Amino acid sequence: MFDLKQELQNFPSIDLIRLEENNVEIPDHIRNSIILYNKAIENLKSKSEDIAIIELKKTIAMNPNFHEAMNLLGLCYAYVHDYPKAVEMFKKVVDAENNSVKALGYLEQLDPGHGYIASTSERKSKGRGKVKLKNEDNKAGKALKGNGGTKLNDARKYVFSFMAGVILVFLISLPFYFSGSESDMLDTGSENISYKSQYDKLNQEYTQLKKDGEAQNAQNQVFKLELDYYKGANKLFAIEKLVNERKYQSAADELMVLKSIGLKNEEREKFDKLYEIALPKAAVNAYYEGNKLLNAKKYQEAISQFEKVKRYGDQWSFMDVLTYNTGLCYKGLGDVMNAVSSFEKVRDHYPKSRYARSAKNRLKELTAAG
Repeated sequence: MFDLKQELQNFPSIDLIRLEENNVEIPDHIRNSIILYNKAIENLKSKSEDIAIIELKKTIAMNPNFHEAMNLLGLCYAYVHDYPKAVEMFKKVVDAENNSVKALGYLEQLDPGHGYIASTSERKSKGRGKVKLKNEDNKAGKALKGNGGTKLNDARKYVFSFMAGVILVFLISLPFYFSGSESDMLDTGSENISYKSQYDKLNQEYTQLKKDGEAQNAQNQVFKLELDYYKGANKLFAIEKLVNERKYQSAADELMVLKSIGLKNEEREKFDKLYEIALPKAAVNAYYEGNKLLNAKKYQEAISQFEKVKRYGDQWSFMDVLTYNTGLCYKGLGDVMNAVSSFEKVRDHYPKSRYARSAKNRLKELTAAG
């Protein structure tokens, strides 16, 4: 089934002004039908299908020969799942037009194998066949084009795998031809020599196909690495824009993803510069956001911000208070185990911090409560 929504969106409006500029004489009833048709298209874009259907009915009542409006109405019926009316509308167009390719195509999609087109004249049957081939060709072309040739490569891989499989099965089965007695082999010596020759030839072809497949896989892997590098290098421009807009956390998140790509030369210099700017500021921003959430008693959200700071690095000057505040969040959530773990880290890792004493007091409270 084709994409009805996309098909509706693709219907173009009719430019009345341009028609009149070209001195085309348009009767009032046709002009009014075009205006209603254009309004129906606008309503479809704003997802008002019911109103569009009403307007298209009026359009066709004014201008019964407005076949494009009839096609659009048929699509609207299909979109609201009123398929009998949709088929009826397309059939009217087929009956009325000498060249009803579009309506035939819609009928073929909505009612494949229907008796209507099969019972029409030979001309229409041929027309339907052409539409079907054209639709299938377009789908295949778009699929290959939209994936940058990926599906074409998949097809080649499929053919290679199939051929290799056929040859392999043949190679495995051939020894059974030589499993008879010695006298049998003597009786059919020339035939066995022929089989042996075929076996050797197919074995060579299979070996070559296997080598070609391995080479292709290696080439695809190299291409993927090069493509990843290109995408990463290109992404640096978007990250630079985020830094200039002071969206440091977004920039830092993107930079963390790019760390796994081995950037070189100018790209590496650019990455290091952006990393040096964005990461510290992103860490500070995340820390302050976490504190605000802690004060608002939104403990889980605050923990998420504090964890983000740790992903940016663990050597920030405020790690003592961040760890302490993480403990307060867990305490607020009633998660005693993680609260104790956080306060113990403050006590053990930052013994000279002013938060170390507070952490010890919190640990006494939690121990006493336990």
